[in-house]
Amino acid sequence: MEIQDGTRRLAQRIRVDAVKLQELRALSPKYSTHRQPKPSGGFRVIAKPHPELLGMQRLVLKRYLKHMLRTVSPFVHGGMRGRDYVTNALPHRRAEAALVIDLKSAYGQVTRERLHKTLQRAGCEGDMLECLLDLTVDDELGLPQGAATSNALFNLACHELDEALTQIALREGMRYTRYVDEITISARREIPQVLRLHITSTIESLGWQVNPRKVRYFEATHGALEITGVSVHDEAVTLSKRRIEELRTLLHRALTDATLSREVIEGKMSQVRRVYGDNLPCRLRRAYAKAYWALRDRRRAQQKGVMHAEAPERRIDWPGTSTDF
Repeated sequence: MEIQDGTRRLAQRIRVDAVKLQELRALSPKYSTHRQPKPSGGFRVIAKPHPELLGMQRLVLKRYLKHMLRTVSPFVHGGMRGRDYVTNALPHRRAEAALVIDLKSAYGQVTRERLHKTLQRAGCEGDMLECLLDLTVDDELGLPQGAATSNALFNLACHELDEALTQIALREGMRYTRYVDEITISARREIPQVLRLHITSTIESLGWQVNPRKVRYFEATHGALEITGVSVHDEAVTLSKRRIEELRTLLHRALTDATLSREVIEGKMSQVRRVYGDNLPCRLRRAYAKAYWALRDRRRAQQKGVMHAEAPERRIDWPGTSTDF
Protein backbone atom coordinates (compact mmCIF):
# COMPACT_ATOMS: atom_id res chain seq x y z
CA MET A 1 0.00 0.00 0.00
CA GLU A 2 1.38 3.37 -1.04
CA ILE A 3 1.58 5.72 1.92
CA GLN A 4 0.86 9.33 1.02
CA ASP A 5 3.02 12.15 2.29
CA GLY A 6 0.20 13.73 4.31
CA THR A 7 -0.43 10.43 6.06
CA ARG A 8 3.23 10.19 7.04
CA ARG A 9 3.23 13.74 8.42
CA LEU A 10 0.08 13.21 10.49
CA ALA A 11 1.32 9.82 11.70
CA GLN A 12 4.55 11.45 12.85
CA ARG A 13 2.62 14.25 14.55
CA ILE A 14 0.37 11.94 16.58
CA ARG A 15 3.06 9.24 16.97
CA VAL A 16 1.35 6.28 15.29
CA ASP A 17 2.22 3.78 12.57
CA ALA A 18 1.82 5.37 9.12
CA VAL A 19 0.69 2.08 7.54
CA LYS A 20 -2.14 1.69 10.06
CA LEU A 21 -3.15 5.31 9.56
CA GLN A 22 -3.28 4.85 5.79
CA GLU A 23 -5.42 1.71 6.22
CA LEU A 24 -7.91 3.58 8.40
CA ARG A 25 -7.95 6.50 5.99
CA ALA A 26 -9.04 4.12 3.21
CA LEU A 27 -11.40 2.10 5.43
CA SER A 28 -14.94 1.61 4.13
CA PRO A 29 -17.43 1.74 5.71
CA LYS A 30 -16.04 3.74 8.57
CA TYR A 31 -19.30 4.02 10.56
CA SER A 32 -22.37 2.01 11.50
CA THR A 33 -25.43 4.13 12.16
CA HIS A 34 -28.58 3.88 14.26
CA ARG A 35 -31.38 6.27 15.14
CA GLN A 36 -31.68 7.48 18.73
CA PRO A 37 -34.95 9.06 19.95
CA LYS A 38 -34.69 12.67 21.11
CA PRO A 39 -36.37 13.71 24.40
CA SER A 40 -38.16 16.46 22.49
CA GLY A 41 -39.37 14.05 19.78
CA GLY A 42 -37.90 12.84 16.50
CA PHE A 43 -34.58 11.06 16.08
CA ARG A 44 -30.90 11.84 15.78
CA VAL A 45 -28.54 9.66 13.75
CA ILE A 46 -25.71 8.25 15.87
CA ALA A 47 -22.72 7.06 13.86
CA LYS A 48 -20.55 4.50 15.65
CA PRO A 49 -17.00 4.52 14.28
CA HIS A 50 -15.10 1.32 13.55
CA PRO A 51 -13.31 0.46 16.84
CA GLU A 52 -9.83 1.00 15.38
CA LEU A 53 -10.93 4.28 13.79
CA LEU A 54 -12.37 5.44 17.12
CA GLY A 55 -9.06 4.70 18.82
CA MET A 56 -7.20 6.70 16.16
CA GLN A 57 -9.64 9.61 16.49
CA ARG A 58 -8.93 9.73 20.23
CA LEU A 59 -5.21 10.05 19.48
CA VAL A 60 -5.87 12.77 16.92
CA LEU A 61 -7.91 14.64 19.52
CA LYS A 62 -5.34 14.24 22.29
CA ARG A 63 -2.15 14.80 20.31
CA TYR A 64 -3.20 17.20 17.56
CA LEU A 65 -6.55 18.95 18.00
CA LYS A 66 -6.24 19.59 21.74
CA HIS A 67 -3.85 22.53 21.34
CA MET A 68 -6.18 24.12 18.76
CA LEU A 69 -8.98 24.24 21.34
CA ARG A 70 -7.11 27.03 23.11
CA THR A 71 -8.45 29.33 20.40
CA VAL A 72 -12.09 28.45 21.19
CA SER A 73 -14.10 31.25 22.79
CA PRO A 74 -14.27 31.25 26.62
CA PHE A 75 -18.04 31.63 26.20
CA VAL A 76 -18.31 28.11 24.72
CA HIS A 77 -19.27 25.46 27.28
CA GLY A 78 -20.19 22.29 25.34
CA GLY A 79 -17.42 19.79 24.66
CA MET A 80 -14.86 21.83 26.61
CA ARG A 81 -12.98 20.43 29.59
CA GLY A 82 -14.20 21.81 32.92
CA ARG A 83 -17.32 23.32 31.36
CA ASP A 84 -20.83 21.89 31.04
CA TYR A 85 -24.50 22.85 30.79
CA VAL A 86 -24.38 24.27 34.33
CA THR A 87 -21.45 26.63 33.67
CA ASN A 88 -23.28 27.62 30.48
CA ALA A 89 -26.27 28.82 32.52
CA LEU A 90 -24.40 30.55 35.35
CA PRO A 91 -23.42 33.73 33.42
CA HIS A 92 -27.11 34.45 32.82
CA ARG A 93 -28.02 34.89 36.48
CA ARG A 94 -29.81 38.17 37.24
CA ALA A 95 -30.87 38.44 33.59
CA GLU A 96 -34.33 39.82 32.88
CA ALA A 97 -34.64 38.32 29.40
CA ALA A 98 -32.96 35.63 27.29
CA LEU A 99 -32.99 34.62 23.64
CA VAL A 100 -32.24 30.92 23.03
CA ILE A 101 -31.53 29.72 19.49
CA ASP A 102 -30.83 26.15 18.33
CA LEU A 103 -28.87 25.40 15.18
CA LYS A 104 -30.66 22.95 12.91
CA SER A 105 -28.84 19.60 12.46
CA ALA A 106 -25.71 21.39 13.62
CA TYR A 107 -23.15 18.60 13.17
CA GLY A 108 -24.55 17.86 9.73
CA GLN A 109 -23.91 21.48 8.74
CA VAL A 110 -20.17 21.04 9.27
CA THR A 111 -19.36 19.79 5.80
CA ARG A 112 -15.94 18.76 4.55
CA GLU A 113 -15.66 22.11 2.74
CA ARG A 114 -16.49 24.14 5.86
CA LEU A 115 -14.05 22.17 8.00
CA HIS A 116 -11.37 22.43 5.30
CA LYS A 117 -11.46 26.23 5.63
CA THR A 118 -11.48 26.03 9.44
CA LEU A 119 -8.43 23.77 9.70
CA GLN A 120 -6.61 25.63 6.95
CA ARG A 121 -6.87 28.83 8.99
CA ALA A 122 -5.44 26.87 11.94
CA GLY A 123 -2.34 26.01 9.90
CA CYS A 124 -3.17 22.50 8.64
CA GLU A 125 -2.62 22.27 4.88
CA GLY A 126 -2.11 19.96 1.91
CA ASP A 127 -2.54 16.21 2.03
CA MET A 128 -2.12 16.19 5.81
CA LEU A 129 -5.34 18.20 5.99
CA GLU A 130 -7.04 15.78 3.59
CA CYS A 131 -5.89 12.85 5.74
CA LEU A 132 -7.32 14.51 8.85
CA LEU A 133 -10.65 15.09 7.09
CA ASP A 134 -10.76 11.46 5.87
CA LEU A 135 -10.48 10.32 9.50
CA THR A 136 -13.05 12.68 11.02
CA VAL A 137 -15.72 13.74 8.49
CA ASP A 138 -18.35 11.75 6.61
CA ASP A 139 -19.57 12.97 3.20
CA GLU A 140 -23.22 12.29 4.10
CA LEU A 141 -23.29 12.89 7.86
CA GLY A 142 -20.89 15.80 8.16
CA LEU A 143 -19.38 15.48 11.64
CA PRO A 144 -20.55 12.03 12.84
CA GLN A 145 -22.27 12.07 16.25
CA GLY A 146 -20.21 9.34 17.85
CA ALA A 147 -16.77 10.22 16.53
CA ALA A 148 -14.29 11.19 19.26
CA THR A 149 -13.21 14.29 17.34
CA SER A 150 -16.63 15.75 16.48
CA ASN A 151 -17.14 17.98 19.54
CA ALA A 152 -13.72 19.60 19.16
CA LEU A 153 -14.07 20.11 15.40
CA PHE A 154 -17.56 21.55 15.81
CA ASN A 155 -16.31 24.13 18.30
CA LEU A 156 -13.45 25.05 15.97
CA ALA A 157 -15.88 25.39 13.05
CA CYS A 158 -18.00 27.83 15.11
CA HIS A 159 -15.14 30.31 15.59
CA GLU A 160 -16.59 33.03 13.33
CA LEU A 161 -20.08 32.50 14.74
CA ASP A 162 -18.88 32.83 18.35
CA GLU A 163 -16.85 35.92 17.50
CA ALA A 164 -19.70 37.68 15.69
CA LEU A 165 -22.31 37.00 18.38
CA THR A 166 -19.91 37.96 21.16
CA GLN A 167 -19.37 41.32 19.48
CA ILE A 168 -23.12 41.93 19.24
CA ALA A 169 -23.58 40.97 22.90
CA LEU A 170 -20.78 43.26 24.08
CA ARG A 171 -22.03 46.16 21.99
CA GLU A 172 -25.56 45.83 23.36
CA GLY A 173 -24.56 45.17 26.99
CA MET A 174 -25.71 41.53 26.87
CA ARG A 175 -24.15 38.16 27.69
CA TYR A 176 -23.44 35.36 25.22
CA THR A 177 -22.82 31.64 25.73
CA ARG A 178 -23.03 28.57 23.50
CA TYR A 179 -23.54 24.97 24.62
CA VAL A 180 -22.91 22.77 21.55
CA ASP A 181 -25.70 23.87 19.18
CA GLU A 182 -27.72 25.94 21.68
CA ILE A 183 -26.97 29.68 21.64
CA THR A 184 -28.05 31.91 24.54
CA ILE A 185 -27.98 35.70 24.68
CA SER A 186 -29.35 37.38 27.81
CA ALA A 187 -29.85 40.95 29.01
CA ARG A 188 -30.95 42.80 32.13
CA ARG A 189 -33.72 44.36 30.14
CA GLU A 190 -36.12 43.42 27.37
CA ILE A 191 -34.45 42.37 24.11
CA PRO A 192 -36.26 44.23 21.30
CA GLN A 193 -37.64 42.14 18.48
CA VAL A 194 -35.58 44.02 15.90
CA LEU A 195 -32.42 43.02 17.80
CA ARG A 196 -33.58 39.41 18.05
CA LEU A 197 -34.11 39.33 14.29
CA HIS A 198 -30.67 40.87 13.74
CA ILE A 199 -29.06 38.13 15.83
CA THR A 200 -30.86 35.41 13.86
CA SER A 201 -29.96 36.96 10.52
CA THR A 202 -26.31 37.26 11.61
CA ILE A 203 -26.23 33.52 12.31
CA GLU A 204 -27.75 32.73 8.92
CA SER A 205 -25.41 35.15 7.11
CA LEU A 206 -22.48 33.06 8.37
CA GLY A 207 -23.90 29.97 6.68
CA TRP A 208 -25.68 28.32 9.64
CA GLN A 209 -29.31 27.22 9.59
CA VAL A 210 -31.50 28.09 12.57
CA ASN A 211 -34.19 25.69 13.78
CA PRO A 212 -37.26 28.00 13.77
CA ARG A 213 -39.17 25.68 16.14
CA LYS A 214 -36.45 26.10 18.76
CA VAL A 215 -36.06 29.85 18.83
CA ARG A 216 -37.31 30.86 22.28
CA TYR A 217 -37.54 34.17 24.06
CA PHE A 218 -38.03 34.36 27.83
CA GLU A 219 -38.62 37.21 30.24
CA ALA A 220 -38.08 36.86 33.99
CA THR A 221 -41.46 38.44 34.69
CA HIS A 222 -42.99 35.17 33.41
CA GLY A 223 -40.89 33.02 35.78
CA ALA A 224 -37.33 31.68 35.91
CA LEU A 225 -35.32 31.60 32.69
CA GLU A 226 -34.63 28.05 31.46
CA ILE A 227 -31.23 27.67 29.81
CA THR A 228 -29.83 24.26 28.77
CA GLY A 229 -32.19 22.52 31.19
CA VAL A 230 -31.22 24.79 34.10
CA SER A 231 -33.67 27.24 35.70
CA VAL A 232 -31.86 30.53 36.27
CA HIS A 233 -33.06 32.74 39.14
CA ASP A 234 -31.75 36.02 40.50
CA GLU A 235 -28.77 34.57 42.36
CA ALA A 236 -29.11 30.81 42.03
CA VAL A 237 -29.69 28.02 39.55
CA THR A 238 -31.72 24.81 39.83
CA LEU A 239 -32.34 21.99 37.41
CA SER A 240 -35.55 22.28 35.45
CA LYS A 241 -38.26 19.66 35.92
CA ARG A 242 -37.54 18.40 32.41
CA ARG A 243 -33.83 17.88 33.16
CA ILE A 244 -34.61 16.12 36.48
CA GLU A 245 -37.02 13.72 34.77
CA GLU A 246 -34.47 12.94 32.03
CA LEU A 247 -31.84 12.13 34.67
CA ARG A 248 -34.31 10.08 36.69
CA THR A 249 -35.15 8.02 33.59
CA LEU A 250 -31.43 7.45 32.96
CA LEU A 251 -30.92 6.28 36.55
CA HIS A 252 -33.81 3.80 36.23
CA ARG A 253 -32.29 2.48 33.00
CA ALA A 254 -29.05 1.80 34.85
CA LEU A 255 -30.84 -0.91 36.86
CA THR A 256 -31.27 -3.13 33.78
CA ASP A 257 -29.14 -1.67 30.96
CA ALA A 258 -25.66 -3.18 31.12
CA THR A 259 -24.38 -0.69 28.55
CA LEU A 260 -24.69 2.15 31.08
CA SER A 261 -21.44 2.29 33.03
CA ARG A 262 -20.56 3.74 36.40
CA GLU A 263 -18.53 6.43 34.63
CA VAL A 264 -21.56 7.62 32.64
CA ILE A 265 -23.81 7.78 35.71
CA GLU A 266 -21.23 9.46 37.92
CA GLY A 267 -20.45 11.94 35.14
CA LYS A 268 -24.11 12.97 35.01
CA MET A 269 -24.41 13.14 38.79
CA SER A 270 -21.28 15.25 39.16
CA GLN A 271 -23.05 17.90 37.10
CA VAL A 272 -26.09 17.67 39.39
CA ARG A 273 -23.85 18.16 42.42
CA ARG A 274 -22.51 21.34 40.87
CA VAL A 275 -26.01 22.72 41.36
CA TYR A 276 -27.19 21.07 44.59
CA GLY A 277 -24.08 19.76 46.33
CA ASP A 278 -25.00 16.55 48.20
CA ASN A 279 -28.53 17.80 48.89
CA LEU A 280 -30.07 16.19 45.79
CA PRO A 281 -33.73 16.67 44.85
CA CYS A 282 -35.91 13.92 46.32
CA ARG A 283 -36.86 12.56 42.88
CA LEU A 284 -33.18 11.97 42.09
CA ARG A 285 -31.95 10.93 45.53
CA ARG A 286 -33.68 7.53 45.75
CA ALA A 287 -33.20 6.74 42.05
CA TYR A 288 -29.46 7.45 42.34
CA ALA A 289 -29.13 5.27 45.44
CA LYS A 290 -30.76 2.33 43.61
CA ALA A 291 -28.55 2.84 40.55
CA TYR A 292 -25.45 3.14 42.74
CA TRP A 293 -25.98 -0.23 44.43
CA ALA A 294 -27.06 -1.94 41.20
CA LEU A 295 -23.93 -0.78 39.38
CA ARG A 296 -21.69 -1.79 42.27
CA ASP A 297 -23.22 -5.28 42.47
CA ARG A 298 -22.98 -5.70 38.70
CA ARG A 299 -19.33 -4.68 38.73
CA ARG A 300 -18.49 -7.10 41.55
CA ALA A 301 -20.36 -9.91 39.80
CA GLN A 302 -18.37 -9.28 36.63
CA GLN A 303 -15.12 -9.35 38.59
CA LYS A 304 -16.10 -12.74 40.03
CA GLY A 305 -17.08 -13.98 36.58
CA VAL A 306 -20.70 -14.34 37.61
CA MET A 307 -23.38 -12.35 35.80
CA HIS A 308 -26.68 -11.84 37.58
CA ALA A 309 -29.80 -11.17 35.59
CA GLU A 310 -30.97 -8.73 38.25
CA ALA A 311 -29.21 -6.96 41.09
CA PRO A 312 -30.18 -8.42 44.51
CA GLU A 313 -32.63 -6.54 46.70
CA ARG A 314 -30.99 -4.45 49.40
CA ARG A 315 -31.69 -1.64 51.81
CA ILE A 316 -31.57 1.73 50.03
CA ASP A 317 -28.92 3.83 51.76
CA TRP A 318 -27.54 7.13 50.57
CA PRO A 319 -24.10 6.32 49.11
CA GLY A 320 -22.58 9.63 50.20
CA THR A 321 -19.31 10.48 48.53
CA SER A 322 -18.00 6.93 48.33
CA THR A 323 -16.80 5.67 44.99
CA ASP A 324 -16.25 2.11 46.17
CA PHE A 325 -17.79 0.24 43.29
